[in-house]
Amino acid sequence: MLRLSFLLSLALIPAALGSCPNSCSGHGSCGNDDVCTCYKDWMNGDEEGGDCSQRKCPYEIAWVDTPSSSTRAHRLAECAGRGICDRETGDCACFEGFTGKGCRRTTCPNGCSGHGTCEYISELRNDLGDDFKLTGSQPTTNQYEFEAQYLWDYHKSRACVCDPKWTDVDCSRRMCPKGNYALYANAEPTPETQAILITNVFTTDDTSNGEFALTFRSTLNEEFTTYTLSAFNLTAEAVEDALNSLPNKVIEEAEVEVMANGTNSEDLLITVTYSGAMTSGDQYALECRSTYCGAGCQPRLANALGLNNGTVTCTVLNDYSVANAVNTECSGRGRCDYEIGVCECFEGYTDEFCSTQTALI
Repeated sequence: MLRLSFLLSLALIPAALGSCPNSCSGHGSCGNDDVCTCYKDWMNGDEEGGDCSQRKCPYEIAWVDTPSSSTRAHRLAECAGRGICDRETGDCACFEGFTGKGCRRTTCPNGCSGHGTCEYISELRNDLGDDFKLTGSQPTTNQYEFEAQYLWDYHKSRACVCDPKWTDVDCSRRMCPKGNYALYANAEPTPETQAILITNVFTTDDTSNGEFALTFRSTLNEEFTTYTLSAFNLTAEAVEDALNSLPNKVIEEAEVEVMANGTNSEDLLITVTYSGAMTSGDQYALECRSTYCGAGCQPRLANALGLNNGTVTCTVLNDYSVANAVNTECSGRGRCDYEIGVCECFEGYTDEFCSTQTALI
């Protein structure tokens, strides 16, 4: 009887000894203190350790949190604090308006309605004021300065960039033609003039590298670039033809002057006056494209300005002559049908953008 009791006691010894829970579920190592050290991305509930049976979700910069000092906030947080972690899969179930790995970025309203693209702050244009009226290919983060800690969400928050002739925060409305109010300021309207200054282009005998092109963006956000022009033997007629032949009649009656400039006539000055009805009032600045762009480019700039002369520059002088006119939807004398993008002119006004007065009322 004593022998049987001894054997039963031996059988119960393993049950009394400690061990790691569930052998750490195969996702951790068991320490001498019988505590699991979980492998990367494994945990138990919301805590480290346990039986390592559940997953962590991705950590991203928190959208909102409590600052840890006067200059520190937006720590890393699971699902960026804008989603619930599915511990079975390790994926975040993001709240409405947030998406991506760890709910790291915002969505755009209505997916931009199929008429635009959803872009990060760092990719958005900055057209606030004439100093920022750029249309070009430079990354738009170069168009303004910021310190990362003060614009922490430049690669997280997004907004719609609408296709040409579409507008609103979700790009759901069509844009109507814009023009000048016929009686604006009770004065004869005058158009805007912009200037393109090409410096030091005539300082050498090299006449092979003078190619450039001009990009124009309309107030309906249509953007087109001229065919290749050459600074050497350039005529006003050539520039006028290049601009006035852009698609969709975005420029109809540009008037151009070309002249030598500078103390020793080493520069070239080109003035462009927007005389057409569709380009009344303040316009976006032209962009001078003068960077080498070879085979496959449109336009092709194989012999670009200053290719062998680093002192040559091409600069657009916006508002060289300021317009005395406006460029407003339906000229302020009609109602835009946002479904079809057509102006319904008020009585006494006509044409595509209601800028022509037909009767005194």
